[in-house]
Amino acid sequence: MLNPQVLVALQLDTERQLLTHVLAHEGFEATPVTPRRLLECARSAAPAGIVLDDGFLHDAEPGLAIELCRALAGTSATVIALGNASSVHQLDLRVDAWIARHGFQVDELLTCLRSTTLVRPAEPAATSSPDVSPACAAIVEREDDACLPAITKAQVRQACMHLEDLAAFEFNLAEALTLPAFAADKASALAQVAGQDPVLALAILAQANRDHGGDDGLVELSAAASVFDTAQAHQLIERLAPLEIDHGSAWDPGSFWAHSVAVARIGAMLAGRMRLDAQARLTLTAGLLHDMGIYVLAHHFPEHFAVLASGDPAALDDEQEVALIGASHGQIGAWLVEHFHLPSVIEEVVRAHDAPPETWQSISSRARMVSVLVQAADRLAHALFTGEPIFSELADIGPLFDAAARHANLSAAEVINDARGIMAELVTKMGFEFPGSTRRPEFHTRKVFDRVTYYAPQTPLIDTVRLFFETRANRVVQIDRLREDLPNDGSPMVVNLSRVNDVGVQVESLTSVMAAGLMTHRRGVVLVPGQVRDLHRKIVDDAWMVLSAPARPGRWLTRLAQPLAVPSKEAVLVA
Repeated sequence: MLNPQVLVALQLDTERQLLTHVLAHEGFEATPVTPRRLLECARSAAPAGIVLDDGFLHDAEPGLAIELCRALAGTSATVIALGNASSVHQLDLRVDAWIARHGFQVDELLTCLRSTTLVRPAEPAATSSPDVSPACAAIVEREDDACLPAITKAQVRQACMHLEDLAAFEFNLAEALTLPAFAADKASALAQVAGQDPVLALAILAQANRDHGGDDGLVELSAAASVFDTAQAHQLIERLAPLEIDHGSAWDPGSFWAHSVAVARIGAMLAGRMRLDAQARLTLTAGLLHDMGIYVLAHHFPEHFAVLASGDPAALDDEQEVALIGASHGQIGAWLVEHFHLPSVIEEVVRAHDAPPETWQSISSRARMVSVLVQAADRLAHALFTGEPIFSELADIGPLFDAAARHANLSAAEVINDARGIMAELVTKMGFEFPGSTRRPEFHTRKVFDRVTYYAPQTPLIDTVRLFFETRANRVVQIDRLREDLPNDGSPMVVNLSRVNDVGVQVESLTSVMAAGLMTHRRGVVLVPGQVRDLHRKIVDDAWMVLSAPARPGRWLTRLAQPLAVPSKEAVLVA
């Protein structure tokens, strides 16, 4: 049997399509299926294998889920499930193998399938671009072998020509239509609601700047909202459609909403604590809009979004995004802001928010300071959110912010406390407004780690990498100085060298960690700035990973948390 049939039944449509392409690339006859289609196939045919996940069964109707379990029990197919058996304990599901749902290794899945079939790996498919992996190339190429075209500024303008082409969150639209009717200060009330919705904020700023922008333009939501009377505000709000939520999409609107609002509020808080009052409201606006490029991709360019979603999260930086789809999400967001005639300072910050500061020479001095605040807030928000959505990033807070914070005598403890309070409030509201978001596999309902050992020879005033692991572990034990008598309790270890630019010092630090006996009998991750080198690989143990910072933790975090008894592949190196 050269081409065994495998049915792919994953909850998220993007993952379903990606895994189908990967299996086809490996010589399987793979077909993506819905719950009802899986039931029909299991009853009428005999596929060689079925790959499903626990979320797929949760999405099925209760009666259909029971029928599926019965049908799978009567088939000879190899059934492989991604997830946790306890999550479907109430269903009598026959499964031949369970694989960790979040961050699973494709090779492990292929081994399970090949162990019960005679499939032979296919020859690697040729790809026209060396920057695109074979798995990703399968999605980039269309059925007619034409590559997915790069996104252009003209396409973004065409897709988002009018405000009616945008959709805002329904709960915010409803609140905006009712609050100004009885609020004493209608402008403040409208601005407060818009501060919880990037699309609504964009619409208010776009209309206000078109009608009353002036030379410098309106950058503050309160100033923009003040130009509307109640009737005008209602007319504007009614032009926006309510956002339709697709639970099968790789894009999670709940985490997008929480992150956007968190960056706005944390950024404004940072500006206030640093006594940068002139930048506080601009930072709130720019922070709220900073990821609008992701929104545009998810809603108007789903094929391009799928390419980013299916790529390696650990390497998804601005350069990778440009290589894959022709533009970064920051650039796409800037095109959107420019199209709706918002002030250029907002456009500059949106474009720069994920770019390294050394590329900011061309932006204005006003935008540069706000970019520092938004980037710091962005990284704090990622660190404190209890999950790893597609664009989640683990990164140092940045030397420019660190220098400014020290100059302003900023209290790290007070900032972290305030930021945690902001994120906790938003995650609670996210669970209420977007209940599906807390059930997604990338969201953590419990701590990922019991204990993490942390070492960083150089640390900023606010260590976002340590904060990231504190959010995901019951306890983080920091090593301040390496010595031979340090205990090794086997807990996962993080060596953060993202602030060590000299390769020689990096090697010396890793050698000291090894000499202290801290690399053996445990998993670990090393974060280095720039390119990962062979020197790093030769030093670390096979159970360790070396990653270039900033890093995307979506894929490797679960592997770091796995017990060492689970077979480990060679160290993962991401440039």
